[in-house]
Amino acid sequence: MSASNAKAKNSLHLACAVHAECDCFITCDDRFIRTIKANIAKLENAIGNIKIMNPMIS
Repeated sequence: MSASNAKAKNSLHLACAVHAECDCFITCDDRFIRTIKANIAKLENAIGNIKIMNPMIS
């Protein structure tokens, strides 16, 4: 397993969003968002066009 600051629950929630073919994934965990963005090249095929967003940032 590669090193990541993503916690298992965050990853599970994202996996559920992918499985449910959601349009967006909403989280207030900026660290998790940064992890996703830092690894987007590896995750592109998995997460597709899901928009990752923080509802606290306008």
